[in-house]
Amino acid sequence: MKKAVVIGALGFVGYGLCCRLLDEGVLIEAMDLPPCDNSLEEEKILQIGRNANFRFIDMNIEDRYEQLSSDTDVIFFSLLDLNDNVEGSDALQRKVATEAELVKAIQACGQSEKSKIVIISSTELNEERKQGKSPIEQVVKDYVQSLPVHYSIIRLPMIYGPWQPNDRCFQRAINAEINNEEFVICSGDYSNDILYIDDAVNEIIKIVKEPEVIRTATLSSGMSNLWIEGLKLILKGKFEDLETERVEFDKRNENTSSKNNVRVAKTTSLSDGITNQYEYAKWLSNYNK
Repeated sequence: MKKAVVIGALGFVGYGLCCRLLDEGVLIEAMDLPPCDNSLEEEKILQIGRNANFRFIDMNIEDRYEQLSSDTDVIFFSLLDLNDNVEGSDALQRKVATEAELVKAIQACGQSEKSKIVIISSTELNEERKQGKSPIEQVVKDYVQSLPVHYSIIRLPMIYGPWQPNDRCFQRAINAEINNEEFVICSGDYSNDILYIDDAVNEIIKIVKEPEVIRTATLSSGMSNLWIEGLKLILKGKFEDLETERVEFDKRNENTSSKNNVRVAKTTSLSDGITNQYEYAKWLSNYNK
């Protein structure tokens, strides 16, 4: 892999992909909305934007796909905000915009016989998935039928580690600890499985490098109760005081065996991963003061 496009490059997984690929010397064309001042996204740009192999493309530009290199090897579509809890009209608007962007990305991929598109999806259950449907994945299958597109769909569980968004469970708990505030658990917080960001990104890239195209892969730790153990590491004795009855412990799909399951090689222990996320959160907290 010499050139890659990362759509959603300033998101959690997208940024992780950019960092890892840049470490490997891959030329990156990063596509996302321009960051606001003093935002996490702006800090991400500051950290990697000076790399000569990194080029940022504003998603507001109408001809953005025409600016992409014709010899791109892989397009990573990481616009899906994994484990998003947004509901109502905002969620619908985001869904429509994401599907439209995905169609454009597939069409751009179809113009190059060499390129393939990798869609980063989620294993987190929502109402549509409970009925055996995944709208974004269906968009892929509908459009690739008429185009010569090589594609892979990689489903991720909850991802944790440095740069986890502030509305995610572990990051909310860490922020509460740093600010000496009460952590309140939400009904959608529980996750059947979790992976550390670096481990997830390494596995995604490993799958992409496979000579045979893997249509669908569900990444798994192969372990149980990691979400609970992680939250205990963050909150320590306070975990026992949580109103855990508010959480829906849905274990129907917890690390179930499947021909599409890929057990991820663990290079970072749960304890080290939580420590890394905690230390980075403290650094960001001091940086923004």
